[in-house]
Amino acid sequence: MKRIAAFSLGFFFAAPALAVDTPQPVPAKSVDLLPGSTIKVGQGVNAAYRIVTQAGQTSVLWLHTDCQTRQKNLLFINTQMGDKVLRIYSTDFMDRYAAGKPFEPDARSPLVTKPELDPCRQNIPEPEWRGIASWHQPGKKLYLDRANSQRKGALLQVRLAIDYDKIHREEKYGAPYSVKIQDVVFNCERPEGRLLTTFLLDNQGVVSASDAEKNSAFSPLPAEMAGVANALCNLSDITRYAGNGSLVWRDKAVDQRSPELPDFEHNTPAALQRFAIPAEVTSVIEKTFADAAQKPAFRTIQYTQSGPGNDDVGLSARIDAQPDGTTLTIVKMPLANLMFHAQYQSLFNMVDVRKWETMSQAPWVSQTLENNVVLPPRPGGVYASHSMGASQDEPEKKVSLSQRCVAGKEWHDAARINPKFPGRYLEFICREDLGDGRDASSDYAYFEALKVFIRIGYQSSGQPTRFTFSEVDIR
Repeated sequence: MKRIAAFSLGFFFAAPALAVDTPQPVPAKSVDLLPGSTIKVGQGVNAAYRIVTQAGQTSVLWLHTDCQTRQKNLLFINTQMGDKVLRIYSTDFMDRYAAGKPFEPDARSPLVTKPELDPCRQNIPEPEWRGIASWHQPGKKLYLDRANSQRKGALLQVRLAIDYDKIHREEKYGAPYSVKIQDVVFNCERPEGRLLTTFLLDNQGVVSASDAEKNSAFSPLPAEMAGVANALCNLSDITRYAGNGSLVWRDKAVDQRSPELPDFEHNTPAALQRFAIPAEVTSVIEKTFADAAQKPAFRTIQYTQSGPGNDDVGLSARIDAQPDGTTLTIVKMPLANLMFHAQYQSLFNMVDVRKWETMSQAPWVSQTLENNVVLPPRPGGVYASHSMGASQDEPEKKVSLSQRCVAGKEWHDAARINPKFPGRYLEFICREDLGDGRDASSDYAYFEALKVFIRIGYQSSGQPTRFTFSEVDIR
């Protein structure tokens, strides 16, 4: 289990090409249970905690507590990084949904020492969901929680739930949900409302995402919701609303139209394939692999790669050959206690055509591609590629990626890198622009028997720095 003695939320992130030092934890100055954040489903309570560090950094921690077994699961953390809110799922997934993990606070943690932070000891009203028959939408039903709704003068604050007949995934984080709960304020004197908070819950009633509206203003209600507001505002006592049926938590099928996100566990191509490669680039790929002898000579390669220092934490990679001759690679790299993920489609595992990284809502895709990397390479030869990439995240922004490589003059025994690599390899010394306009160094090994390039190090002060490879598996 994840054990935390005192809340420490000193998150750093950096570009994956950079070496970063994990900062010393920053102790918490205060920990508070956020009012209005609790969502109770059966014996479980979802709750959010505001954590302020001594350095003034504010984060929101979401936990799910089973009040019967006392088991806590850490769901996600929202932490402010400059002008961006970074979401960490399950302790180490940046801006990508992952299921919660068991969480056991240390005996000195405020979660243990302060009873007011234990949601199971709070007087949380049991939800009383009642169906609203006047609201009609295909594939979903609307419910009112009359136990968590109240009127103050002309303003009626209600907790509403949309119960979907299928499981959906939201676009930004890929979080699954089948129920959306919203805290809303209706103005009973005119047809307008104000959204306070949105909670997304999965089939088990566990919060998978939440967003609070900051300083939201009243705005006109859609016609159907205006009818709901009018009906509720005309009640003499909202807590006695009878409604039509009650919300029932149940198993549901997954909506196949939900957006695919990168499969960082199994390296499937479905998510990337949603974003088409332009015909110009497809033509280069087809021309490159028109000769079957150019295609990879393996199905899957997996390995762990470590830096030159004994304490350098390595990355893990998996490379899968694709039917069109390209390779699909997944990389997992720890960065400052978090896990960075990337999936990319390439020629020979070196010339990228599509790439999707952690914290990006969409991949960048090559719009143009110039490439003279062909097989077999010539010792001493010079090879180059250049592409212009674009991302749906920032369609107006074009990224220039380039690479110039010089092949070594001699072949070497591949077993020098790891005994599992077959045959021989040729070193390539490359200078690259990874899209940020900076000159970067990457050295590759071309494995003749596998017909693939793998990055083996870089140049530092004119001298080669080499990675070590372990857990190599070739199929």
